[in-house]
Amino acid sequence: MTTDIQKFRAIFSWVGTNIENDYQSYLKTRKKRRKIQKDREAFLEWNQSFTPKVFEKLVSEKRTACTGYAYLIKEMANLAGFESEIVNGYGRTPTLILNENDPPNHSWNTVKLDGKWYLCDATWSAGRIMLDVEGPRFEPDYDDVYFLPNPELFAKNHYPLEPELSLLEGLPALSDFMKAPVIYKEAFSNSIMPKSAEKMHIDSRRNKMVTFGLKTTLDIAPGELGLIINNGGRDLEVKPKINLLEPGKIRMEYVFNRTGLYDAHIVFNGEKIATYVVKVRRN
Repeated sequence: MTTDIQKFRAIFSWVGTNIENDYQSYLKTRKKRRKIQKDREAFLEWNQSFTPKVFEKLVSEKRTACTGYAYLIKEMANLAGFESEIVNGYGRTPTLILNENDPPNHSWNTVKLDGKWYLCDATWSAGRIMLDVEGPRFEPDYDDVYFLPNPELFAKNHYPLEPELSLLEGLPALSDFMKAPVIYKEAFSNSIMPKSAEKMHIDSRRNKMVTFGLKTTLDIAPGELGLIINNGGRDLEVKPKINLLEPGKIRMEYVFNRTGLYDAHIVFNGEKIATYVVKVRRN
């Protein structure tokens, strides 16, 4: 028997493997969003009228920006008999750090399957934009880590304009979302969620312990987790103290014995999960 989730997975994977991410369309969309970012009603009205135009280009060229991906997912899901909505808001990536003055920059979807609402992001599952000397280019690399993810983890790098579309009972303030640590897609594929510190930038003192808290649904061995610190351009793998507090909760502890500004990357089996910036001062 084919379930709703299996049917929708077929739609999601088809979109993710057949549609190219169009960076130039994204830049044009961002420019318009900046002009009307302070007028929320105008933004939503423009976005609703704009998506059909994006869809026309998508059909003819098989490439689009995030708005087109979200529109296509919604239309195909509706045709298959599923309720689906476009969600507009903010998306944070490791190479795009936002502030509160930035306009909404991303779109994704909700979908109702087997009587339950889920989230998904076809744009980020399709691949990535590479910026090199010849200009931006799309590198297809389909990965379904953003197919029906945990809403709590999803909210670490997706912030909807309409809080109820987060599928969470409570959404943090936008300012807290902007200041949170950088989350990588490997956090999704490995079901590991950074819980603390809640802010990316951490102030500490020399020889003082810095603590990182993680939440997971996996049975993780301490040796699979690690910490890579970078001060001055060189990555150094260090050995933090790892405590398994209870099922699903992990605490990492590390003492910085030199002053300076450090990028601190939490890694799982060598893959980055999250990044913090630690400023270590004198005692």
